[in-house]
Amino acid sequence: MDRKNATDQAYCDETITTLTNQINSGENSIATLSKAISDNQEILSSAQTSLDQASSDYDETVKSIEVNREEREAQHEKWAASDAELTDTIIAIDEATKLI
Repeated sequence: MDRKNATDQAYCDETITTLTNQINSGENSIATLSKAISDNQEILSSAQTSLDQASSDYDETVKSIEVNREEREAQHEKWAASDAELTDTIIAIDEATKLI
């Protein structure tokens, strides 16, 4: 019976050691994954900040393009009116010169 008891005791000791190792491995995995989650949350936060800035920059660029387009159109209309006036003046001078 002592031999059976010693065998059972050895089996229990081995099982306890195996389970302790599995627990330690599980705890190490939990610690590693917790660190990875924390790192990923920091990366995500930084990426969100960058995305927000890029979105803001994009909106400002679109607004600036629209303002510049409106300015160019206004300048073109002013130039077209001035050009038409100049053309009319040249035609009037040409006609006046023909009469003289």
